[in-house]
Amino acid sequence: MSRPFPEMVIRHAYFDHAVEVIQQAMRYAQSGAPAKSIPLYGPAGVGKTWVVNAICQEFPVKRTPDGISAPVIRIKNPFNPSVKQIARFILKALGDPNAHKGTEIDLYDRADELLKAAGTVVLLIDEFQHLVDRSTSRFQEEAANALKTLAEDRNLVLVASGLPRGNQVIGRLQQLQTRFMSPAIMPRLDWRFPFAQRQFLGILNSFAEELDEPSLRDEGIAFRLYAATGGLLRNLGHILRYADLMASESKRKSSIVTPKILGESYARSIYKHDAVVERPFDPKVKVEPNDELLARIARSMVDQDDPYSDLDEEGDDLHKAIRRALMGDFPQSGGVKA
Repeated sequence: MSRPFPEMVIRHAYFDHAVEVIQQAMRYAQSGAPAKSIPLYGPAGVGKTWVVNAICQEFPVKRTPDGISAPVIRIKNPFNPSVKQIARFILKALGDPNAHKGTEIDLYDRADELLKAAGTVVLLIDEFQHLVDRSTSRFQEEAANALKTLAEDRNLVLVASGLPRGNQVIGRLQQLQTRFMSPAIMPRLDWRFPFAQRQFLGILNSFAEELDEPSLRDEGIAFRLYAATGGLLRNLGHILRYADLMASESKRKSSIVTPKILGESYARSIYKHDAVVERPFDPKVKVEPNDELLARIARSMVDQDDPYSDLDEEGDDLHKAIRRALMGDFPQSGGVKA
């Protein structure tokens, strides 16, 4: 293996687009223009964390002789969001040893001053949907007002990362709507769409290079992995990571791309409530793309947190919008919707 598996960050068009949108907003704010914020949303497991990690790695928090330098900080929205809790998380991210001490007003004022001293431009908020999940309307409004005030006073780019229902907060509260741009969307990769299919195959090609496993480029193996994961990159990572571990622990060097290893990895690493293909890596089981199977996989991935997961014959607006934003339209190919 060319590098430790956990360090891998696999790029693809949706990832690159989201990173570039955040970087552009950052450059815009640094130019002195009023900062605009960005919702970053998609269902669980599509790679939002990769995007957030990439931005944090590019602009790490550093200690200097003059104090903390933190152009980007990341906080996780608490399960019970409040002004006090959000201020505490900001102080902790900026290294305040007394982040847990003080009244709400004191914590907020200290967070405001430390953001200024650290030169923070981007505040990444993970699990933004917790404002919907756990907060009353009063707490939502108070937390939203606090974030809006911080953003205005410090000209911050807020990146609200989470499940799509987090966008309800932005849509409901006027004080946040004026701060936000159109969302950067991270969708599940749907094999029925040529553009998304190419991204999935490209990701496997990256894994093939990183893990020195050329068999991952085989389209038959690729579709079996798609059927096993439903196009969710988190699940793909789990299967390949566990397979890599199993191969490395074998008595003799073994490829991870064998029916036995992939089958065992799938069985052990993925929770399967209702698998579309029970044994996707069994050579005796025919697993090939066809309209019926692709529709079943899409239906199995429908999630109340993902309004774009059930793209039927008339429902390709998301991919059309992303194609326009990224690459333009694509022609039909092999009976798959363009």
